[in-house]
Amino acid sequence: MKLPLVNMDTVFYPLVFGLWALLMIALYGNHSYFGSPFSGVDVRQDTQEYYHPTSSAPDIGKLLQSLAGERNPKERARTLEAIGIGYFDRYRATHALGCLDSAQLFVEEATRISATVPAYYFSLARILTEKKDFPSAKANYEKTVALDPKHYMAYHSLGLLYFYELRNPDQAKACFERALAIDSELPVDNYMLAEIAMGKGDPLSAVQHYQREVALYTSGLSGKAYFLADPASLRLAATLSSLQLSMLYSTSAHNAQLAQNYFNLYLKLETDQQRRQNSINQIQKYWSISNKGAAAP
Repeated sequence: MKLPLVNMDTVFYPLVFGLWALLMIALYGNHSYFGSPFSGVDVRQDTQEYYHPTSSAPDIGKLLQSLAGERNPKERARTLEAIGIGYFDRYRATHALGCLDSAQLFVEEATRISATVPAYYFSLARILTEKKDFPSAKANYEKTVALDPKHYMAYHSLGLLYFYELRNPDQAKACFERALAIDSELPVDNYMLAEIAMGKGDPLSAVQHYQREVALYTSGLSGKAYFLADPASLRLAATLSSLQLSMLYSTSAHNAQLAQNYFNLYLKLETDQQRRQNSINQIQKYWSISNKGAAAP
């Protein structure tokens, strides 16, 4: 599919981005936000191996039996958190609010017994985010990184919380940058930084972050990526980045070949056929409107 270039001028340029923003909301506005970590993640400070998924959902009954006879405070706290994660898994499968309350109860008890384990505060923050208690979730993510300054999952999740729920893009930006400073290969965070840059009217920075997001995805994600978000969300971040780059290289950057290449990549990445076709149809209309409004070369 060949796309004509748009000639940018000071009057038309805001219209371009306004129309594009409406298009993006119409096509993708219903996706859940990125980065909700998988349930059953074991995040253990003492082993320095933060992101190992459990092979199966925790058996709450067996864990409760184990808890009854456990006298070692450290092991008791581990078991309490595992039970909380088990209830959190059950909540996510059934949406039973009682399971979410139980998850919070057990993980809070783990933090009381072992107050210096960052994993427990991270688990509690995830539960509180699900309960929409965002100030408490924020406090527990902050406690996590205070205890473990290299806990990039906490910075990542805190950035999402600031961006989507607390509406503070500046703090979100700081969190995503901190996560990437710890591990530059993290997915999604570059996409979020690009979106923040776009919101601040900085398309040049946005291009750099969108490109990094696409390059990371197309070069092959590391195993840790799948603990930040589900595979569909990771692909969506690369898909949206490609779509945004095709637009940016057709307007502010003025590179027809790159605009075409990124749009072609978008078409390859988009897995939903109806959304893919809708995107093509809408973009064709968009370019038609753009050409009519653009200044002459």
